[in-house]
Amino acid sequence: MQRQVNRVYEEWDRISFSKPKMPVAERKKRAKALWELCRNEDKWTVDIDDAVLATSNVVFCAIEVRAWKEAIRFCRAFFDHPDIEVADWVSYDHYSVNLASALLLDGEVEIGLREFAEILERRPKAKTHQRNLVRNHLCALLERFEKSAPPDPRILKFVSELLATWKGQMRKASKVLRARTNEELLDIVDSTYPVRVEIPILLPTDSKTD
Repeated sequence: MQRQVNRVYEEWDRISFSKPKMPVAERKKRAKALWELCRNEDKWTVDIDDAVLATSNVVFCAIEVRAWKEAIRFCRAFFDHPDIEVADWVSYDHYSVNLASALLLDGEVEIGLREFAEILERRPKAKTHQRNLVRNHLCALLERFEKSAPPDPRILKFVSELLATWKGQMRKASKVLRARTNEELLDIVDSTYPVRVEIPILLPTDSKTD
């Protein structure tokens, strides 16, 4: 794999941090061009570090316009990199939670929850971090669901089982199963941690499920 240090990084930096901020259409066009620069049809032509950068903006742009299937495709392509096993764990987790989130937003609830479950099983020595990562992204997702709508029973079950693994949260784990709306569920999950850390989830704050 070649490492196109200057070209890939510099273009990623321009797309991500240009001032004034690039218009959405231009940002999407340049992000796609950078992605294509790093690939030959369905295969990566750059190393895993450049793949991290190339994936970043195409995923963000896809989710920004609620193109969940595109976001899923880009995330999955990242995990198809031949050197994925040596990817840094921050990037690996980052694209894992965004893949899970995009799947849930696209209506693929069971597959999305399975992705979250795999994150929880990853890196046993960092169990608390993985749990908080999933918990925070679930909160971010619930904020984007229709507040008054009844929660999906599969999500209720997953959240209840997640909280049951936390010391002192058994009562809330049971309460989750009685949540009647997404807003009630969010309130319960949000109350399980003193301060919710704001995370750079690749989901614009005004996104809603279609």
